Amino acid sequence: MARKIPETNDPHDDSGSAAIAAHARSGQLDMNDPVIRREANRAMRQETRAHLWGDIAHRKGVRRALFIALLVLAVWIAALFTPVLLGIT
Repeated sequence: MARKIPETNDPHDDSGSAAIAAHARSGQLDMNDPVIRREANRAMRQETRAHLWGDIAHRKGVRRALFIALLVLAVWIAALFTPVLLGIT
């Protein structure tokens, strides 16, 4: 019978993925079971991406702030040039 994935708070959060990846690396998981192998591989990919790119929530916040800043800049430029383009003095 295949060994179960260790209990964690949530297998999709960083601590859960780190625990699953650590168990997989140490050989404590039965990698012959396709479900366990898939989850262990997913956890190791997520751990690698987090290591390379940082926290996902942080990236979303930075992306959102950049989008808002660009939107404000676009509105400001449109407000600046609209009277000139329409010939209003």
